[in-house]
Amino acid sequence: EVSRQLSIALENAQLYESLQVELNERIRAEENVKRRNQDLAVLNEIGQRLSRLTEEVGIFSILRETLSRLVDTQNLIVALINPEENVLTFPIYTRNAVSEHYPDQPQRNDILNYICKSRQTLLLSKDVNKTLEHMGVLAMEPEPNSVVGVPLVSAGKALGLFLLQIFQKDHMIQDEQVDLLETVASHTAIALENSRSYLLTQRAYEEIREVDRLKSQFLANMSHELRTPLNSIIGFSRVILKGIDGPINDIQEQDLSSIYNSGQHLLGLINNVLDLSKIEAGKMELQIEEIRLEDMIRAVVSTGIGLVK
Repeated sequence: EVSRQLSIALENAQLYESLQVELNERIRAEENVKRRNQDLAVLNEIGQRLSRLTEEVGIFSILRETLSRLVDTQNLIVALINPEENVLTFPIYTRNAVSEHYPDQPQRNDILNYICKSRQTLLLSKDVNKTLEHMGVLAMEPEPNSVVGVPLVSAGKALGLFLLQIFQKDHMIQDEQVDLLETVASHTAIALENSRSYLLTQRAYEEIREVDRLKSQFLANMSHELRTPLNSIIGFSRVILKGIDGPINDIQEQDLSSIYNSGQHLLGLINNVLDLSKIEAGKMELQIEEIRLEDMIRAVVSTGIGLVK
């Protein structure tokens, strides 16, 4: 009887132990799913927030906040490639071990330049400096326990990278975290490219506005300068036609009439240019009144004659 009871007790103990193991696995699985959902929510949030930004300062602020939520890291470096000066600039650097401008030269074969050139994510979880030496890359001081570098790539072009360093012995960066970091890097690279495109568009728009303003100013000045001699031509031809300076023959009257009518037509064209300048400047005032259709047709015909000839 004692043996039978002991056998039942042992069987119950083993069953209880197996149930505990299964329960713990389910709890871990639920925690992983919950953590994964939280990470996906963070990625969705950063994607929406980055899509609304046009300034790099705001983009880097969100990047720092997001990385701190995804990975428990002691050191974060964000480096951007400046193609004009061929250097790396550091909008975010949590330690003061390097200068503001880090020359991208062959003898400075460090991990930052290596990641930018390879455009591949680099994850080192143990023996960091020894692995870097085998790769031909300079060692890091102080040596981190774990490091991950993710390039910021948009349309096949490397814009920079971010580097995470962890010095805690009991903390390692997991493979699933690398997937999240690469997604964050993709969102960030697109936001940076959009920001730069927006700035270029704004700059071009301002230049176009300035050119348009100069054009309008030039037309207005030229119109005023042309009206002065033109008024003299119209006025003196009108005086001669009226016979104030003496009698004229029929041929002279015909020629003077052509000069007078052409001057009036040219004056109307100059006034139209002034009207266009006023419209662009937002200073045009409408005057609604009746017109003679015959005069309008005559003006159109006089313009069309030259085109037909």
